[in-house]
Amino acid sequence: MGLGQFFEILEYVCFLTDTFFAKVNKDFTSQICPNCGTHTGKKELNVRIHFCPECGYEQDTDVAEARGCT
Repeated sequence: MGLGQFFEILEYVCFLTDTFFAKVNKDFTSQICPNCGTHTGKKELNVRIHFCPECGYEQDTDVAEARGCT
């Protein structure tokens, strides 16, 4: 099964179960502050805390990326 078909099925199942589903552009998700939108630069994979020098927002990188994708 192709990845495109997988996403079609996933989107359909989410529709049936009234679950939110959104495709997210993966570009720069870890480089943009979800609080103020400032480009904070590329991070190494071992950096687990997102910190914005502009607004002071600090959060786990995975949570920050998820917040920025909405």
